Amino acid sequence: MCNLFHTLALTVATHFDFTYRQEEEDGIREYIRMVKYRIRRVRRE
Repeated sequence: MCNLFHTLALTVATHFDFTYRQEEEDGIREYIRMVKYRIRRVRRE
């Protein structure tokens, strides 16, 4: 899902001549990884 968002966001940013903020996406991806990890850990308990 994140890869689809990334591809579409780059396409839209290029089309409208916007700056794509990769650092923001990287932070969101890290947050999603953290949430997934915590969910898996809770399920094991």
